[in-house]
Amino acid sequence: MPQKPESGFAANPRPNKRAFCVEDSDVTGKATRPKTLQLHPLFTKDTQSLISSFRWSQPALGRNKTCLYGENLETNTHRKLATFDLDGTLINATFRRNKRKDGEVPWEWWNACIPQALKRLHDEGFSIIIFSNQCINPTQLVAWKHKIRSIANTLSDVPFRIFAATSKDEHRKPLPGMWKCLEDIYSNAGCEIDLAASFFVGDAAGRVNDFADTDRKFSMNAGLRFFTPEEYFLKALPVHYKLTGFDVKTYPVNVPVVVPSSAPIIPITQKREIVLFIGPPAAGKATFYHEYFPTKDYEYVKGNLDGCLQAVERSCKNGMGCVVASANTDSKTRKQYVDLAMRLQCGVRCFVFSATIELAWHNNIYRAFCKPLLDQKYRNQCKLVPYATFTSFKDKYEEPTAREGFQEIRKVNWIFNGDEQEKIYWHMWLQI
Repeated sequence: MPQKPESGFAANPRPNKRAFCVEDSDVTGKATRPKTLQLHPLFTKDTQSLISSFRWSQPALGRNKTCLYGENLETNTHRKLATFDLDGTLINATFRRNKRKDGEVPWEWWNACIPQALKRLHDEGFSIIIFSNQCINPTQLVAWKHKIRSIANTLSDVPFRIFAATSKDEHRKPLPGMWKCLEDIYSNAGCEIDLAASFFVGDAAGRVNDFADTDRKFSMNAGLRFFTPEEYFLKALPVHYKLTGFDVKTYPVNVPVVVPSSAPIIPITQKREIVLFIGPPAAGKATFYHEYFPTKDYEYVKGNLDGCLQAVERSCKNGMGCVVASANTDSKTRKQYVDLAMRLQCGVRCFVFSATIELAWHNNIYRAFCKPLLDQKYRNQCKLVPYATFTSFKDKYEEPTAREGFQEIRKVNWIFNGDEQEKIYWHMWLQI
């Protein structure tokens, strides 16, 4: 697939300790009563404190509670952030899921220098933050949460925060959801992040043998300096990398809204007409309609063919125009509207939305996952349209021609419509 900010979803800057739970068995987001830890008498009070130094916040963060959030020790909101990926960066990405006899999940540091490096960063006034994608099944997630507690127990003098995206939504890197949760914590604490002094380290960097480039893209989306583990921990020189997928920043700007642009979008004399919008989902059809077609004169319909034909005939008989915003992919479908226009003796035009499949998919991710981060009113408005819908449009698309009977065919260019904050998010690397 093809592949900054104020939100309605805030996390508490210093979550109440009653909102944290030591027990890891509940991955549904429901609070559970911590189990009493039965310790052998040889364990001291300090050991008890060490075991319970890490806690998961309950419920999880985000509109759908899909972003796990945990803290080790008493965390501070320092302006400088040292942020890290987990697997392949701080620990080896072994993906072994078998527990040892003592119940622990095996893991090992990516390099023996990691604990000392994290301690040094903490002593230098950095807040330690971990961002991890963990879209795994509930049983595996329970084991993974136990592993995080084990890691925390080895960092008994290093406070850190960890965010984990457990679903393919706005929190999954490179999407900015986890970063937005952190921004909300800092905003609520009255602390501004010093981006220039902060950085992110990750192994998914777009190098020749890397499995992905999502860590580098996540860093770019957040506005952070980026290092690979080799560059940061081992002081290796940077190597060549290549980012894959659709880069929206390469999309042309300063293009006309419609082509040709000499005639008005709405005819001066013609009152009744059928207007077909042709284009994939998220190509800007609804926005273009609300911007240029008066709702008192034009009805907006979309859906299955039979329902649209009935709505169009009803509107035209009532003296109105009608905009049909279904895909209208092929000439056979469009012919039924042209024939209806001839029978009703009204005009028929079409507007072809020029957004590529890559751009439309980018817009689809933006409106489903980024706009809800910016404003709560969007949190339930748009669902992600499956990628198969876009490929289906591409496979079936037939370019309209005047021979089909249209009085006019015009091309509509994609132009971003939003404020500066929204524009920052739209320009990010977006992929699922």
